[in-house]
Amino acid sequence: MYVFDIYHNEVAYYKTPKCGTRTLLGWSALLKEPNLYNEHPEWFIESRKKIEYPELRAKIKKIENPTHNQTIRFCILRDPIERFVSAYTNRILFHQKPRSNTSISDFISNIDNILEQEEYKDAKIHFTTQTQYIGEDTSIYTHIFDMSEMNRIKNILEDHTNIYLPDLHLQKSGNIVKPTLTNEEKYILKKRYHIDYEIYGKYMK
Repeated sequence: MYVFDIYHNEVAYYKTPKCGTRTLLGWSALLKEPNLYNEHPEWFIESRKKIEYPELRAKIKKIENPTHNQTIRFCILRDPIERFVSAYTNRILFHQKPRSNTSISDFISNIDNILEQEEYKDAKIHFTTQTQYIGEDTSIYTHIFDMSEMNRIKNILEDHTNIYLPDLHLQKSGNIVKPTLTNEEKYILKKRYHIDYEIYGKYMK
């Protein structure tokens, strides 16, 4: 688990790649230092290609041994098929991986072999199951959000901390059009991510 203390050990964020993590990175940094957005607006520029926001990451504290006792403990999830297409569009096409000309159909057919290659090491985590990051025990959370509820998350954080948070979207994929999947490809992905659907399907919008 990747768990972060984002407000005085009162709020814990359980991270899952490709589920609003860059936006939460920005908000988490602002909960630590509310003036950052005004003092360093360049740190919040959207779509800084191949730059992992090191200034913001330096503000966030990872909890090495989570105790799951914070007042607010939340994770964000996403429909696995939607997440897969987003990961392919951003991590493969936008970041121009060596085989970025590979169609999504070929990528799905050869995904395990492709992701084992060294040049795809940083992309691999974006195609794992979500349960690999947030676990299978839903009882540890006070809130489980779908990615479509980012405004609700912002409101809850603002209400708890009395800190204003701007609307942020720190990861985009330029003008790249997301590919469309066939019904057969959707079926393959539903089988691949069946554990996410079984445990967290009821929380997905």
